[in-house]
Amino acid sequence: MFADSFWFNTVEAEVYASSSFFTALVIWLMLKWHEQAEQPDNLKWILLIAFVMGLSTGVHLLNLLTIPALALVYYVKKTEKITTKGLLTAFFAGVIILGVIQYGIMQITFSIAWQFEKFFTGYKDLDTGEVHGLGMPFGTGFAIWLIILFGGLAAGIYYTHKKKLVYYNTALWSIFLVYLGFSFYSLIFIRSSANPPIDENNPENVLSFLSYMKREQYGDRPLFYGQYYNSPVVNIKKKEPFFLKMEGEDRYLKMGYKVEYEYAPGSLHFFPRMYSSQHYNSEPYGYKKFVSDLGLDPNNPADDNPTGIDNLKFFFVYQIYHMYIRYFFWNFVGKASDEQDSPWESGFEFGKFKLMPDWMKNEKSRNHYYFLPLLLGLLGAFWHFKRDERFAWIVLLLFFFTGLAIILYLNQTPSQPRERDYSYAGSIQTFAIWIGIGVIALYDYLRKKMSDTTAAYAAGILGFVVPAIMGAENWDDHSRAGRYVAPDSAYNLLQSCDKQAVLFTNGDNDTFPLWYLQEVEGVRTDVRIVNLSLLNTDWYIYQLKHQWCNDAPPLPISIEDMKYMGEQMAYERFPERTIKLPVDKNAVIKNKVVRPQDYDRILSPAMEWTIKPRGGKNNPHLLKQDFMILDLMIQNAKQGWKRPIYFAITIPSSSYIGLTPFFQLEGMAYRVVPIKTRKNGGILGQYGQVATDIMYDKLMKVFKYRNLNNPNVYYDSNIRRMVGNFRHNFYRLASALIAEMEEAQRLMATDSIAKQSPEVRDSLNNVVKTKKQLAKEALQYCDKVITDEAIMEPSYSMALKANLYIKIGEKDLALPLLEKAEKRATEKLDFYKEYYGEVSKNDFDLYALQLISGLYQRELGNREKAQEVYLKYVCYIDPQQCAQAKSLIEQQNQLKQNIKEIQKTKEKVKADSGK
Repeated sequence: MFADSFWFNTVEAEVYASSSFFTALVIWLMLKWHEQAEQPDNLKWILLIAFVMGLSTGVHLLNLLTIPALALVYYVKKTEKITTKGLLTAFFAGVIILGVIQYGIMQITFSIAWQFEKFFTGYKDLDTGEVHGLGMPFGTGFAIWLIILFGGLAAGIYYTHKKKLVYYNTALWSIFLVYLGFSFYSLIFIRSSANPPIDENNPENVLSFLSYMKREQYGDRPLFYGQYYNSPVVNIKKKEPFFLKMEGEDRYLKMGYKVEYEYAPGSLHFFPRMYSSQHYNSEPYGYKKFVSDLGLDPNNPADDNPTGIDNLKFFFVYQIYHMYIRYFFWNFVGKASDEQDSPWESGFEFGKFKLMPDWMKNEKSRNHYYFLPLLLGLLGAFWHFKRDERFAWIVLLLFFFTGLAIILYLNQTPSQPRERDYSYAGSIQTFAIWIGIGVIALYDYLRKKMSDTTAAYAAGILGFVVPAIMGAENWDDHSRAGRYVAPDSAYNLLQSCDKQAVLFTNGDNDTFPLWYLQEVEGVRTDVRIVNLSLLNTDWYIYQLKHQWCNDAPPLPISIEDMKYMGEQMAYERFPERTIKLPVDKNAVIKNKVVRPQDYDRILSPAMEWTIKPRGGKNNPHLLKQDFMILDLMIQNAKQGWKRPIYFAITIPSSSYIGLTPFFQLEGMAYRVVPIKTRKNGGILGQYGQVATDIMYDKLMKVFKYRNLNNPNVYYDSNIRRMVGNFRHNFYRLASALIAEMEEAQRLMATDSIAKQSPEVRDSLNNVVKTKKQLAKEALQYCDKVITDEAIMEPSYSMALKANLYIKIGEKDLALPLLEKAEKRATEKLDFYKEYYGEVSKNDFDLYALQLISGLYQRELGNREKAQEVYLKYVCYIDPQQCAQAKSLIEQQNQLKQNIKEIQKTKEKVKADSGK
C-alpha cells in the first residue's frame, strides 16, 4: 500500500495490481513447498504453482520472471552440497522453463496449430492463384492439434504414473496445469467471436490469435545485436508470408510477405540501445545528447559516428538511471513531484527548500521518506546475506529479473509518453521483502544491548515508523477520492458532438473513458469513436467499415478490404497535393451541417485544401490512418454530409490532414464544416472559428465539472493539464465573443447605414452589450467551477484571462490577475535560476512575463510597470542584455531626474525674475 508505484498500480484501471498479487502468490507458494518439502504430498505445491503460472499469463507476464528464482529455491532445498555449477545449472534450468512457458506454450503451441490449419483448411495464394490444403472447415486443424497435444500429455501422464516415474509425472502434470490455467484465454476467443463493440486485434481465429499472443501489435526492437539509429538501409527483404481470414472465403488468403529492413554491412552492433530513427532529437534524452562525434552537420544524424561508449552512456544514464534507479528511489527515498521526469528527493535538500516558493514547497506530490525505507531494506539485505546467503541470492536474483532484466528486455526509447515505474512493481515488491527482514535485523542487533522484550518493542516501533512515514507522505496525493475528471471529460467530449457523429480521438486517455461511458453507462451510443492509433490496423478498419457499434452505423469507407489488409497502405509516398471535396449546398443545409448565419459562406460546389505529407521534403508520405480519414471525408461528402465529423482538440495537428481551415470549435472537439472558417479565436490563435452560440450552451449548461472547485481533492499533473483544456475552452469562447463585439463596434464606427439609422445603431449597440456580458459570464463561470485554490492556474493562463477582462472593460478584475500571474511566474523562475543556474527559454512563465509586459504597455498605459516586467524577462534569458538594459534604464531615470531639476530651476528663475 505504501510504496509510490504500488499505490499508483492499485488505483489504476490496469493489470498491474492483479499481476502483483500473482507474483506474491507464487513466491509464497514456493516458500510453503520449501517448508513442507519433506512431506509425502509436497509436490502439490509445485502443481499449484504451475496452475497459477498458467492462470497469471492471462493478466500479465511479470509472474514468469520469478521462475529462475523459484528454480534456485528448489535446488538449495533438494541439494545437500551446494556448488557453483549446481547453482548455475538450476538457474539456467529456470530460464529454460521460463522460455518454454512464454514461447513454447504461449506462442509455439499456436504456431504449430497454424501449420495444422494450413494443411487441413488450406489457403489461397493471391499472387499466383494457387490453392493449397484439404479445404476442410476453419478450425479443423486447430481441433486436431489440440487432440494430439492433450492426448499425448494424457498418455505421458498415464505412462509415468504406471511406471512410478515421479519427476517425469510431475513435469507432465505441471505442463498440463499450465495449459489449464492458460486455457482461460479461451474467453478471448469466445468474446471476440461475438464481435463486441470493443474487439481489439479481433483474435477470433487461430491466425489472429497467434498474432495477438506474439504481441505483434507492439512492434519489434533489437536486443542483443542490431542497428543504431543512423544505420543505412540497403534493402527491404521478405520475411514470412502474411495470411488473413476473410468473410465469404472458404480458405485463408496469402496476402504477401512481411518485410524487414536490411542494413549496410558493418552498421550492425552488439547490444544496440540507440536504435530508433525517430528519437534522435527527443527531449530531454534524445540520442543526440549522448553522441560524442556528431559529424559535420550536428542536426543531421546521417553523418554521426556513435560509438559503443556513446551507446553505453545512453544505456546507463537514460535506461538504467532515469528509467529504473530514479523510480526505485521514488519508492524508497522520496519524490520531488508527479510531473513527467520528476527527480527523486529525500527531504534533506535544505538549500533547495530554502529557495523554493511556498506554493511549490507545499505541493502535495512532494513526498519525502528521508532514505529510511532504503536504509531499512539495505540493512535487511546485509543481514540476510550474513545469516542465509543462499536465500539472499535467490531474493537478489528475483530483484534483478523483475527490475533490471526488464530494462534490458524493453530497450526503451527516449520521450516515453508517460512514466513507466509501474512496470517494475515486481522489483519494488521484492525489495520490500528485505525491508521486512530489516525489522528482524533491527531486533537482532538491539537484543544484544537490551532485553529481548525491549528489543522487540523497539524494533517493532522503529520498523513501523518507515511505512507510517510513507503512508502519511503519500496519502494526500495518492487518494483519488472525489475525482470525476475522467468520466466528466469523456462526457464533455461526447456531448460536444452532434447526433450520429464520427469522433476522431488520439490515444488511450482520449478513448477508453469514452468507451466506458458508452458501454457501461449508455451515454451517447450514437457517436462512433475512431481511435487514430488503431486506425493504422486492418482489423480495426474492417470493424469500422462493416460493424455497427451500439447505435452508430458503420462508416462509409470505400477502400476495398483487400487493399488495406496487412502492411498495405501502412506507409505510402504522397507528395503535397490539393484536394477538392464536393459540397451539395442543399444537402448541407438540410442536414444542418452549418448554422443558419453561415449559409451564405458554404463552399459550393466544392471545398479545396492542400494536404502536406508527413516526413518533409525528403520523405513525403502518409500513414494508413491519413488515407482512411481522407476517404471517409470524401464518401461522407458524396452522401450529403450525413455524418457530422469531429476531431478531439487533443489530437496532434499532424493527424488533421490539412483540414484546419474548415474547423469549427463546438466544445471539446472541432467539427469539419464546408465553410472557410473565420479565426475569431482572438489572441489564443487556435484552429478555425468558434461557434459561440453552441459553445456557450455546451460550456455553461451541458458540460460537467464536478469537484474542480474543491481544494480537498488532489489532482495530479496529468489531470491539471487536462483541466487546462477546460479553462482554455472558456477563454476561447470569451475571446470569440469579444471578436464579435469588436466587429459590431467597427460597423458602428465605419458603416454608413449604421451611422444614419438609429435602429441599426441601437441593434449593433445591443450586440456589443450582449457579447460583452456573455464573455464576462463565461470567464466568471470558469472561475466558479474551476477554482485556483483547487487547481492552481499557470501564470500564462492567468495573463490570458486578464487580457480578456481588459478587452471587455473590466480592468479592476484584470489587475489582480496580472499581479498574481507576475508573482507566480517570477517566484518559479527565480527558484529555477538560483537553484539550477538557468531557465529554459521555452518556459511558459517567460511567455507570461512577455504577455504581462505587453498588456501593461498597450492596454493599461503603464509604461514604467511594463518596463519593469520586461526587464525581469530579459534578465532571466540573457544576463549580458540584462546588465545593458539595467544600465539603459538607469540612464533614462537619471535623464528624467535631470529634466525635473531643470524644470524646477526654470520655474525658480522665472519666479525670481518676476520679483
